[in-house]
Amino acid sequence: MERVSLVRIMRIDYGEKRIGIAISDLLGISAQGLPTIERSNFQKDIQKILNIIHEKE
Repeated sequence: MERVSLVRIMRIDYGEKRIGIAISDLLGISAQGLPTIERSNFQKDIQKILNIIHEKE
């Protein structure tokens, strides 16, 4: 029996003004776009991304 890994994949599109984020389902078959992040400064941008990572597990 083949073991299936249930892991989400996050894709980050880091632009000059906004950061786009998409996250896959647990099987990695489809992805859902999340609301974009308006860039402010590096530390705040990273914190917002980390918050999404913790929220979506």
